[in-house]
Amino acid sequence: MSEAQVREKLWARQKVWKAQQEAASAPSAGSSSAAMTPTKQNTPTRTSERSSGSRKSDAPSPSPKRSPGYTTKPSGGLPKKLGLGRIDDKGAGLGKKGKTAFATAYRSGEITQWLRVDQNGSVPKLAFATSPGDVPLDRCLPLCFTGLSEVCHPFCLLARQGAKQLLEAHPNAEDVVPTLLPSLVPSLRAALADKEPDVVEAAMDVVSPLAAVVGASLAPFLDRLLPPIARKAAGGPLARKALDALRAIEDHVPDSGAKIKSKVPAYR
Repeated sequence: MSEAQVREKLWARQKVWKAQQEAASAPSAGSSSAAMTPTKQNTPTRTSERSSGSRKSDAPSPSPKRSPGYTTKPSGGLPKKLGLGRIDDKGAGLGKKGKTAFATAYRSGEITQWLRVDQNGSVPKLAFATSPGDVPLDRCLPLCFTGLSEVCHPFCLLARQGAKQLLEAHPNAEDVVPTLLPSLVPSLRAALADKEPDVVEAAMDVVSPLAAVVGASLAPFLDRLLPPIARKAAGGPLARKALDALRAIEDHVPDSGAKIKSKVPAYR
């Protein structure tokens, strides 16, 4: 075999080998290109997901679920439970609120000479602006008794707590208060017969310290005080308060038990 023939055979074999290599490499190239295609398609998908996520975050979040009794405003019953009365947004009871001589005296600045509201604690309470002994009992106590019928803050807080604390803390209460009964009893009776339950409850709370201070001097006024107390003692949410007031009268006013039982047959 000549040298030229050998070269031709080698060249033919080389061509066959190349064709086999190309045939073998063709599927791998196709698969790699196919693998690259999803990657290129997924990239804009992630971008769209990011953009959609940013749009979702910009949207307002839904309001949380609230209980049926939820309100964005404070409870209207809380001030009454604390003994503050009704809280008025416009002046907290000032302005046109207040129907008694106590409210008039407060607006004029007379009450604040002796009594003020202490706001330092979590719950407002009464504070004496001067020593309790320096408070003119013959002027301030009748005003506080008329203020028992108030239902707005700060009148009711000052009147209710002022009446009790003056009876308990004033050094001359036992000497002065019995002489004031003709002016105190009508206001106390009006508060006991009031339509507002919290006013009646506040009046009940004053009966016990009043009876403890005046004692037998209260006997002539029992015919005026017992009927409204007896009506509440017959039943209802204030029955216990009424019975406590009747017991205080019986304890401090001699020979009052028979008269109480005549007004309240169920009383024992």
